[in-house]
Amino acid sequence: MSTLRKISVLLLDDDLSLSEELNIYLTHAGFQVTCVASGPAAINFYLESTADIAIIDLNLPGQTGLSVSRDLRKKYPSLGLIVLTARTSPVDRINAYESGADFYLAKPISGLELTHVIRSLYKRIFPATRENVWQFYSTQSAIKPPNVDAVIKLTSNEAELLRRFAANPNLTLTVEEISAIINPKVNINNIEKHNIEALISRMRKKFSPWLSETDSRLVQSVRNYGYQLSIDIEHH
Repeated sequence: MSTLRKISVLLLDDDLSLSEELNIYLTHAGFQVTCVASGPAAINFYLESTADIAIIDLNLPGQTGLSVSRDLRKKYPSLGLIVLTARTSPVDRINAYESGADFYLAKPISGLELTHVIRSLYKRIFPATRENVWQFYSTQSAIKPPNVDAVIKLTSNEAELLRRFAANPNLTLTVEEISAIINPKVNINNIEKHNIEALISRMRKKFSPWLSETDSRLVQSVRNYGYQLSIDIEHH
């Protein structure tokens, strides 16, 4: 069985409306999200639990975002830190990076961009090991799950879809792009989304015996955009 699990995210922002909006989007994208509204609450969270990545606003009541970033980086060196703020001056950026931030993102930000940054940072901090990488053989239209001798045969549409994902692991394919894979001759105005949903559903069912319970979706739906692969594959 694969040991894949959800990426855990701590979101620190005192703007409750924004936190709720991002929480809904990131949860829908497959992340495990915890929201807090103050620096002390973030520090206390890490005393009792953990998260792979922390997203921190700079303008916070009491303890500043920079202070929280320094404290977390000192105590948890491998933690992924993303600063998400409306402050965009070069001095603020430099101070954030010196405090330990891996990324500095300006508000407003789309949920799609934030999703890409989180996945990219996670893969950099926790690179995939041979134990959880799927081996994809495109010329044979087959894929081998991690740690087992089984080989999954793929249809031409399934193989082409995985080939597109394998070319860029962080890629999110739009409905239009997937439709072009299924039927290159289809007119963009005549796209039938149920055909795409059926393809994704069949793939999830086919792969399900070798997926962990926390990552059984295989291909994550990115709301109002398209789909993104949620397993690590090596293309041969």
